[in-house]
Amino acid sequence: MYLRLYVGVRWFWSAKARKLDINIEIDGQPVTTGERFPTSKARKSPDSFTVKLAEGRHRLRAVSASQEARFEVEFDVADVSRYAELCYDYYPMNDPYYQQYRPFDPDNTSGHREGFNFKIQDEDFGWR
Repeated sequence: MYLRLYVGVRWFWSAKARKLDINIEIDGQPVTTGERFPTSKARKSPDSFTVKLAEGRHRLRAVSASQEARFEVEFDVADVSRYAELCYDYYPMNDPYYQQYRPFDPDNTSGHREGFNFKIQDEDFGWR
């Protein structure tokens, strides 16, 4: 079995788009280390990585370069390969979306909202 992991970055409205280092590991093994996203390969779709995994439970960890966004999730791989999307989101404090949803961490005083979203499914997302 394998996991096809798509990695994306979203900068919203008034945020200045820039590349971001994201370190990702699965079961303690690095998938990305110091890679800057989006890469030049990611034009109209997220970057993707294929990771061979045994059947069973696995743990994915992601940390942004700023260390302000950390994410950890457990997921299962059964008798089919899986497809996952990990997306980093950044909203500055003056952004309407920030005003609506506030920071991921209520104790965050940085003036922005930063965090990861994760989705996993049995069918490919259709990006090529």
